[in-house]
Amino acid sequence: MGDLQLLVPDMRAKVLILEGALAQNKRLAELGYAFRRGETGRTLTTQMAYYSRSRMAVVDVKAMFKAAGLWSLSDVEAQTRVTDTLDSMHIKGKAVDYVPTRNGKDDWNAPLEVWQILGDQAAAAQLDWGGNWGKTATKLGWDCPHVQLRE
Repeated sequence: MGDLQLLVPDMRAKVLILEGALAQNKRLAELGYAFRRGETGRTLTTQMAYYSRSRMAVVDVKAMFKAAGLWSLSDVEAQTRVTDTLDSMHIKGKAVDYVPTRNGKDDWNAPLEVWQILGDQAAAAQLDWGGNWGKTATKLGWDCPHVQLRE
């Protein structure tokens, strides 16, 4: 899932810069967090499965996920929208999703400060961060795990 070879060369180089900066980030370490590389490249079949969430009946979404070789998702997950496009930057090899970890375990409910560190370091590596999409003064945007090449 986190295969760097699925990324275009420019994205691959920027991901390595980002990951080096995250590994050296003292505040992230003080908070007891790290980030692991999640999904890089993605097939159209996988993107279609993600796109089906909240747009099809639960049973059909689950069938899409099974056909794409993805995890067995819950009914709530099947009803939760996670993307608005079939033209994902992941398909183009220009995006990566990161997972915050604490004590070696994934923590999708990491504090906002942890997500903001990812965003700040992504910007320093000249990448766009999904946490800025729909961001308000009191809430981060809707796709905090996502970083992508600037277009």
